[in-house]
Amino acid sequence: MKKIRLILCTLVILLVITGCSMSKAAIYKVSTGDTIKIEVETTNGYKLSSTLPFEIKKDDVLQTSGEFITIDGYNEYLQLANSDTSTILDRGNTNGMEYTFYSYNSQEFNYIIKVTDKTGILLKNTVSKESAEECFNRFNVSIEE
Repeated sequence: MKKIRLILCTLVILLVITGCSMSKAAIYKVSTGDTIKIEVETTNGYKLSSTLPFEIKKDDVLQTSGEFITIDGYNEYLQLANSDTSTILDRGNTNGMEYTFYSYNSQEFNYIIKVTDKTGILLKNTVSKESAEECFNRFNVSIEE
């Protein structure tokens, strides 16, 4: 019984020290030659799959799917985001990477992210604007050397 209490106390202390933040990461060697690390904060039932296309789920329900695209694909999606069938919801820069958040036909809520001069990421969400924003806020991308 004392051992169990000691283990539980140790776990609680570790959670407090780490700020109760948990995440899952996957590293991908992309066809463009880049090596990209994707990380998702997994608190509150969120999960990241390591297969391609990668998926972000909440309580085992698909929220967002993601795929790597070439810079030409990124530019095509950027043109789509600027078309009459889409509405730009947000643009910005996160971790030195440009992103555009747009709604396509009011049914898809997508982020396109320019990771490098060769590689981009498309995050597709058909659940809702809020779901897309929540997944993006939990999402982190970095370039591996």
